[in-house]
Amino acid sequence: MCEVGENTVPISIDEFDHHESPDRRETNAQRVLRFLIENRNKAFRAAEIAEETDVNVNSIQPVLNRLRSRELVRHKEPYWAIGDIERIQEAAVFHSTAEFLDEELGSESREAWLAAAEESANDGSGRASESTNADTSASTTETEGTDTSADEDDK
Repeated sequence: MCEVGENTVPISIDEFDHHESPDRRETNAQRVLRFLIENRNKAFRAAEIAEETDVNVNSIQPVLNRLRSRELVRHKEPYWAIGDIERIQEAAVFHSTAEFLDEELGSESREAWLAAAEESANDGSGRASESTNADTSASTTETEGTDTSADEDDK
């Protein structure tokens, strides 16, 4: 039997049972949006948002700028406020649908999409190739435009 040593930091089984896996916790962008929605009648400085959401102060500007580029938050120097609620709801639905599909069917692979487009182009049909490329471009643009998750460096 292995004994607990000096360098181990065990947690109780209760903590273990209630521990959230890093894969399932909120992203910085989700925390910022939740905070701003809960305080939708107010505007805040970036540092205040960072403090209230436990987002690293060095990460808050990139998160806010990414959300602004997607029109999910508004900015009037030096304040930030929630954007159009309907747009946020649409982004949330898209995000949860994408998560569900990833869980059920596995994650999409850009390489697989490109390989399928290449294969279609090589089969001589031409039209299917153009359609696949257009669908891939539209899907990529739509995903980039509405994704509320943060990049790995924002976690």
